[in-house]
Amino acid sequence: MTQAYGDGESTPDLTSFGLLVKDIHHLSVRRADPLVTRIGLTFAQFNLLKAISRQPGITGADLAVVTLATPQAVAQLSARIEETGYIRREQLKGRSIGHYVTDSGSKVLAEGHELMWSVHQKTLSVLTEQEKVELVSMLGRLRAKLIEDLE
Repeated sequence: MTQAYGDGESTPDLTSFGLLVKDIHHLSVRRADPLVTRIGLTFAQFNLLKAISRQPGITGADLAVVTLATPQAVAQLSARIEETGYIRREQLKGRSIGHYVTDSGSKVLAEGHELMWSVHQKTLSVLTEQEKVELVSMLGRLRAKLIEDLE
């Protein structure tokens, strides 16, 4: 099914930007989810594990923000991943709990990254090397601007 926005048209509809980003994410997750199940995780669990690896000691509240999940979903996902031994949780100051990736979690995360890269390579194969560099650069700038606007 081809959509009528931004798919090679001479003048793409710029108002479709948000929908395109959402669709690309959704379609990528649909491709990736069956792959990460090979390593015993759902895509949501993989995403949470990846976020914890980027910020060791991150709290559940902060995980909810960076993964766009509810605090309740983060708590449930964290409990499941902790049961597998891929993360450990430690009491921080007050009532906060810090999350840390274990050695076995690092190994499964590396496997997951390889699987995800295969999805991304297939998706990006329609672009030239220069277009890939430009796309990732532009998306990085957009993300930085959105983060800056939140602060």
